[in-house]
Amino acid sequence: MAELEGHGIEVHAERSAGFHTAKNLALVVRGEDRRFHAELSANTMLSPGHILRVIEETRPRAFYQGTVGGMRLIDGRLDEVLGGARRLGCVTAVDVVIPHEGGWRRIEEILPLADVFHCNDREGSALTGEDDPLAASEHILHKSVGLCLITMGPGGLVAANGETRLWIPAFKVDAVDPTGAGDAFCAGVIGAILDSGMDREGLACAPRDALRNILLEGAAAGAACISAPGATTAVSREAVDGLIAKQGDLVWAGAESL
Repeated sequence: MAELEGHGIEVHAERSAGFHTAKNLALVVRGEDRRFHAELSANTMLSPGHILRVIEETRPRAFYQGTVGGMRLIDGRLDEVLGGARRLGCVTAVDVVIPHEGGWRRIEEILPLADVFHCNDREGSALTGEDDPLAASEHILHKSVGLCLITMGPGGLVAANGETRLWIPAFKVDAVDPTGAGDAFCAGVIGAILDSGMDREGLACAPRDALRNILLEGAAAGAACISAPGATTAVSREAVDGLIAKQGDLVWAGAESL
């Protein structure tokens, strides 16, 4: 907690007696997906009530819930959490993992409460039954999601809302460790949304050019993340800005409407 606060992060920790701090070992295998050996412990005990109290106290402009599908207490009441955040005016962003229990049904049920929904192509296929990311995006948009973002690692990303269907290529970096890339991507997207002042209605109908900074910030943050070992080591304002300055125009020029 002190480490986070030392970097200017406001922390509202929930303490649970009898649970250890989570531990996660990620084994990176060249050419294959990672192997995770995790003791999630206290992470899975984060409670909906605590989150709703913090949202009420702090009134953030955006609310992000990651690891959906792996949060034991939150997954079953995510509609309450997202609904509460929306009632307080937050833009809601959801990032998923393949569920540990309960299948995808619960995630399908909360999609209408997600202003921004992110998954990777493997997760999108498992959720929707569609192997093609564009088809998966259409399925997700049909559930009333505002902006759907499906990342494909070196294959770039697909972005879709009520106005736009777009593929953009990936930034080119030396890939060392993909751990944390999805979280970094979401951080870049949310930061750019806040900078833009765009609300949920704007996100749901934004034309291609209005999404430029949001998508480039997210893609550059994800690319920066994978350039060094560890989930946060290489993610910085300077690294993201540097990638956008060097490659942003080229990446955007390679974008294709779908």
